[in-house]
Amino acid sequence: MVSQVVKAIDQLAEVHEQLIQTGLAKKQAILSKELDELMRLMRIESKLSREITEMDQERSLVSRKLMMDKGVKNRFNVTYRNLMGVIHDPEERTELQRVHERLERAIVQLKQVNDLNQTLLQQSLDFIAFTIDLYLNPEDESYTYKHPASPTGDPKNKSGLYNTRA
Repeated sequence: MVSQVVKAIDQLAEVHEQLIQTGLAKKQAILSKELDELMRLMRIESKLSREITEMDQERSLVSRKLMMDKGVKNRFNVTYRNLMGVIHDPEERTELQRVHERLERAIVQLKQVNDLNQTLLQQSLDFIAFTIDLYLNPEDESYTYKHPASPTGDPKNKSGLYNTRA
């Protein structure tokens, strides 16, 4: 029964590692502004996320069965600590610890990759908003030099090539 829990956690870690690879590819797509590739990677991410949900349900079910087999009844949220408390074989404990640490490392790395991608996307959106503001908002000339004695906003005093009196 412990081998089933180990297998379920190992599979979860594997899918998390696939998500990490997808996240790194997403980073490249964001940096190179490849929207089609980014959309494709987001679909893959969505599929992998659904797989994780299903696998986690399976892990939870197998973990509850193990706890019941060990005499612990009615455990809905079985944690790693709970499992380690009922597993006494040193080899099984070592194997469970190994896959748990693998999964934990993958989750931490995935969070870092996702945070970086979120920051990159936010910077891209900020840049787009800034660019749109530059094009759509009237030009602010307060940053250019004007002689203090020159009138502002007086259309008669504008110098130009076209003479309206002629």
